Amino acid sequence: METEATEKDPFDTLQAAFGGEDVTQASEGLSKLLDMVDKDVIAWRPEAGDVVAGTLRDVSDSSENEFGSYVILMIETPTGKLVNVHCFHTVLRRDIERRLQRGTLKTGDEIAIKYIGTADKSEKGKNAAELYRVVVNRP
Repeated sequence: METEATEKDPFDTLQAAFGGEDVTQASEGLSKLLDMVDKDVIAWRPEAGDVVAGTLRDVSDSSENEFGSYVILMIETPTGKLVNVHCFHTVLRRDIERRLQRGTLKTGDEIAIKYIGTADKSEKGKNAAELYRVVVNRP
């Protein structure tokens, strides 16, 4: 016997998480979180000239690996897509870490990141830098 698939109300899930309590008065922020947790998140894999822009929704760290850990930014685009930007290239990593440490980048900020491309190799035996431009707007 086939059953018809029905879309689950996020408040039903929230109600279950809170032991059946009435959560119909959940804040707008909580409603937004419930929407975000159900969305697919894609990893940004840019080519030279590509830009990702939107609202910074989350900042997390990668797992420790042979190169250390790095920052991962979750950006919600104007169309509602969630994009993870893995800040492992040195130029981008240092820029983002500096902004986070200074408090000039926080969740809720509007952010645009452009991957410029690979710089000309400057020193023999070293990898060429991967260049990025980051612009932040604090609403």
